Amino acid sequence: MLVDLAGQCVVADQAVFSRREQARADRCNPYAYEQGDLVLSRASQRGEPVPAVDVVIDHVVAPMMYRILFRPGMLDPDHARTLVDTTLTELTPQSSQAVRAAAKGRLRS
Repeated sequence: MLVDLAGQCVVADQAVFSRREQARADRCNPYAYEQGDLVLSRASQRGEPVPAVDVVIDHVVAPMMYRILFRPGMLDPDHARTLVDTTLTELTPQSSQAVRAAAKGRLRS
């Protein structure tokens, strides 16, 4: 897991690459999206509501990376679970539709 020292070192290595190593980052980004898409596709096939890969990157991966890089020791498993749970329950297309429908109902009342 990225919370441990080894995971932090991997992320830090990626974060401080030079321009010459841009090709490595260019390979890493599509890989992250492919892996995210694979996980979300499997969930979708099981009938689970899923957010877009970009939503997961923005609301799960990015905050975790920020804490790993700039606030070492401030990412614990409970916080990581909260990021995932919030993304899966509040940021899927289905949950967004439910929120909009509820808001429309409140406006009519």
